[in-house]
Amino acid sequence: MPAKKPTNIYRSLLRDSLRVTMERKSLWVFGLFAALLSTGGVGEMAAKGWHRLSVARDVFGEIARGTFAGTRTFGTVVRTCLEIAPSQATAIMTGMILIAITLVAVSVASQGAVLSSVGPKPVTDAQAVSAGKKSFWHLLALNVLNKAAHAVLIALSSLPLLLILERASGSSALVAFLTFLVAFPLTVIIAAIFMLASVHVAKTNAHSLDAIQHAVDIFKKHWLAAFELGLILFLCVLAASGAFVMAVSILSIPFIVAVSVAVISSSATAFLVTNLLGAFALLLLVFTFAGATTVFQYAAWVRFYGHATSPIRKTISKTHRVFKGK
Repeated sequence: MPAKKPTNIYRSLLRDSLRVTMERKSLWVFGLFAALLSTGGVGEMAAKGWHRLSVARDVFGEIARGTFAGTRTFGTVVRTCLEIAPSQATAIMTGMILIAITLVAVSVASQGAVLSSVGPKPVTDAQAVSAGKKSFWHLLALNVLNKAAHAVLIALSSLPLLLILERASGSSALVAFLTFLVAFPLTVIIAAIFMLASVHVAKTNAHSLDAIQHAVDIFKKHWLAAFELGLILFLCVLAASGAFVMAVSILSIPFIVAVSVAVISSSATAFLVTNLLGAFALLLLVFTFAGATTVFQYAAWVRFYGHATSPIRKTISKTHRVFKGK
């Protein structure tokens, strides 16, 4: 009798993650704030890294040609700031810094709340907030290290662009291409390790450095499955985004009709109220979608972590099953 092949985990993992996401809608609020720093999507982080590399290329090109628009913009901002009274400028800067600190703190705490609440057992909102507070400092350190690692990677990957601008040749272009080729998987690796480490912190309240070491060990054993999960989640969110855009387009038809009626009636009040309600409804839909997709991706990584660390269940990548048959 032939040996039974290990079951592929992705189908049940995604189905269970979707079920939890739809059942625990209160987590969408935490997911929205958590998405300010990380959506949980490894593919999205890699795409953002690629976009930043492209932006760096364009910036370097404009600097080399002396047409960098940022210098003019910066000069305008400086002149505007100099026209403001010192006390007002200090108050504005202080307010902006406090708002940024508050948003970062809420986002990190929300990450802990989501990661601790998407397990098999449902928890109350109060328990989720408490769990987010317990793991706050370690998750904050992980977020700082994650952003710093991505920043260093982008900076190093941008250096060959300077070589092209300094001396354009076939070899410099090849170096830049190879650098981009290496930078993309490195971005995915950093993002995957960050997610696994975040799940470990939320589950065990471990130190951030210990969590990174644990995540690296998991990634070494299941790197192919982690890559596959990141790609699958990216495609799922991409498909969901397309469906969301189509749904918003269909729902916008009544709004267009209402605006047309307000214009025909020549009522400024009706026109203003209709636009305000439409803008509020759109923001509500976008925020709901962002929160739900973030919770879904966090739930998927929590389940992947559970499979990867379980001594009973095996995590077998789809690619491994196709080529090895086991």
